[in-house]
Amino acid sequence: MTTATEANIVHESRRMPKILEESHQAFLYFDEHYDEWLADFPNEWAAASKDGLIDHHEDLEQLIVLFKEAGYDNHQVVVRFLDTEPKGLIL
Repeated sequence: MTTATEANIVHESRRMPKILEESHQAFLYFDEHYDEWLADFPNEWAAASKDGLIDHHEDLEQLIVLFKEAGYDNHQVVVRFLDTEPKGLIL
């Protein structure tokens, strides 16, 4: 049986595939800048990569066109709606 410490050592010794690493970095970048972008682009869609904000737009389909025109693939981009009135859910 593997202990938690041993599992962490094994996990850290493996390198994340590049595609997952780029996605992870994009999520981190988006989370770091969410509040700023929410203030700047309320109720719009925003797309970010590991390198920063790619673009924003009111229309999701148009935003997808914009980030693809900028040379990004879906796996490199995080897209989220900057909702000024998020809905709370009771689960």
